[in-house]
Amino acid sequence: MQELWRKTITLFWSEPILWLPVLCADIAAFCLTRLQKFFTRQIVLWFLQNHHSVLSNSPASSNNIAVFIMKAALLAGPFVWGTYFLCICLYTAAFVVTASLVHQFLQRQQSDLSFALTSLRSCFRSISFFSLKLLGLYAIAAVFLVSATSLIQSVHPAKFLTEQPVIFSSFFLISVWIAYNMTPAGIRLLRNPQSPSITAQSIKSGRTFAILIVLASTTIGYFAQVSEMSFSSTSLFSRGIGLLTMEGVASLIVAFPYVLLFIALALTATRNVEDVEPNSAS
Repeated sequence: MQELWRKTITLFWSEPILWLPVLCADIAAFCLTRLQKFFTRQIVLWFLQNHHSVLSNSPASSNNIAVFIMKAALLAGPFVWGTYFLCICLYTAAFVVTASLVHQFLQRQQSDLSFALTSLRSCFRSISFFSLKLLGLYAIAAVFLVSATSLIQSVHPAKFLTEQPVIFSSFFLISVWIAYNMTPAGIRLLRNPQSPSITAQSIKSGRTFAILIVLASTTIGYFAQVSEMSFSSTSLFSRGIGLLTMEGVASLIVAFPYVLLFIALALTATRNVEDVEPNSAS
């Protein structure tokens, strides 16, 4: 584990090009998410306009409101989850490209980003399947969290259940659970089918690294969100370009630790990683 940390840190600082896939994926995912929110808002507004007469001419009962919310969710839901899937695909592609670059450095080759990008062609189906599996885990976690929260609130209504620290803690646990379960699949994604089976020790090291990075990123995300709420009260960052810039920078900061994770898992997926030194160490 110490050797894995040492080699990861060495590559991280000596080869800044390894930062590029994660940063590009995060920028693209950020833009996709903002487009999704815009179009979802337009869908809801269109739905409101087309159903305004129905709602205004009928009593505003809880059943009517519930049906309205359900219909709006059915319209916007596929678009929202489709965006989630595309974002996960972007990060998974960044993972594969980072691993390809790491492999080049381990083989004492000059870094070639264009060659690393070509590796996506042969991994398209694997990336899609991996992303779909990851999306499925997030969906299961979301359903469980909503169901558990609703059940607890119905039994013991409490204000603290909706407060930010509780939401953060729940997301914290979900992220750790997903990192633990997806690490072996992530390592297998980087290995050829003909490669020997990955050792239990390698999986353990990968899981430990993944959990630590996820915890770090989630913690950074929490403080970034608190900072955003503080800055958004100012006129400069309350709307428009200022708000988008602040949110974009915060997103990059939260995603940045995953550069370390992708490098570490690429090293873990490499056979006999203990016997391989990065370029800078030679």
